[in-house]
Amino acid sequence: TNNQEFHRCRAPERKFNACVLSALKLEKIIPDSPQGKPPIHLKENPLYS
Repeated sequence: TNNQEFHRCRAPERKFNACVLSALKLEKIIPDSPQGKPPIHLKENPLYS
């Protein structure tokens, strides 16, 4: 399957990830991501960025 087929899961996935990461006191960090720009997983509409 293509990644685009999971677009309906993104909102629940973000809520779940936020809950788990905050409960475990963790932060998602993507190595080598551009400085001064929001990480791709925190963008509201990453398709058009």
